[in-house]
Amino acid sequence: MAKKIHLFDLLIALIMAGFFVLALFAYRAPSKSVEGEATIITVSVTRSADIVYNEASKLGIAYFNNSLEPVKVVKATKTTRNNLPAVNIELEGKGKIENDRYVFNGIRVLIGQKAEIHGRFLAQGVISNVAYKK
Repeated sequence: MAKKIHLFDLLIALIMAGFFVLALFAYRAPSKSVEGEATIITVSVTRSADIVYNEASKLGIAYFNNSLEPVKVVKATKTTRNNLPAVNIELEGKGKIENDRYVFNGIRVLIGQKAEIHGRFLAQGVISNVAYKK
């Protein structure tokens, strides 16, 4: 005795096929490469400025705001901010600047936003400048 295909069975099969196609084509893994041009971001650090300066001045690789893409520490300079010793750390990575929108290393940033730098050191500071590398 042959089983007949009912309209309900056909409908369920079409729904399952639709979910399969949706899962197959709509899911896109995030790109690991960060797009954009070479961008310099400056982070001003006041807490433990002398210790951070000693480590940051060795330059090298660091991580910005818990991103998985490393950035390069280009320069560290001693300054004062509000009569406190401070360090300006310049980081180089990929980024885009469009109108007043800054994207650095795949993360949207704002001037005055708090930032963390992880490397040989941990520094917490404030973003003071974003510009393309000259």
